[in-house]
Amino acid sequence: RMGFFGMGRKVEHAMRSDLFAKLLTLSPPFFRRMRVGDLLSRAMSDLANVRESLGFGWLAIVDSLSMMAFTGIFMLKVDTRLTLTVLAPLVLIPPLVMTLGRAVRDNSRQAQALLDHLSQTATESFTGARVIHAYARQEAEEARFDQACHAYRSKNLQLVKLEAIYWPLLTVISGVSELLLFVLGGHRVASGKLTLGDF
Repeated sequence: RMGFFGMGRKVEHAMRSDLFAKLLTLSPPFFRRMRVGDLLSRAMSDLANVRESLGFGWLAIVDSLSMMAFTGIFMLKVDTRLTLTVLAPLVLIPPLVMTLGRAVRDNSRQAQALLDHLSQTATESFTGARVIHAYARQEAEEARFDQACHAYRSKNLQLVKLEAIYWPLLTVISGVSELLLFVLGGHRVASGKLTLGDF
């Protein structure tokens, strides 16, 4: 576990250092062409997502594959019928990941884009403060910033609502599988078809 998380942090640090070093070598026309909010978003949120993907992602993959391989083999040897019954609810996970998981990912990307827009709006307001005051555009800038904040907030609320369905559903499906294991396995132990040691 520490190895995966440590690897994620090291990769994030290396990428962030490389990005900063590269930005220092770029010419002013690049910064006029690229939006500051986009650069900030890439330097902060995108690299944090890379770190989490490397840490949690690889840990989950290795953990799941090793657990499924070893546990599945032993369970099939002990009681094939019970094993297939217990694993039956888990077939719902791939369709759930393909539908709700994809929606969560898409909404997350859209929220990321809106964060970029919000950062860009704030940066433009700060850098153009004198012009805004000179032309009395404060109310228009406030309205523009409020609109960007509202769009970002709405998208994040939508994302949180999707995640509030997605993650609990995954937990419930796994819980149903465990419940079947304890109920059916306990019944087999009580009826003498399985020993307590096998269970």
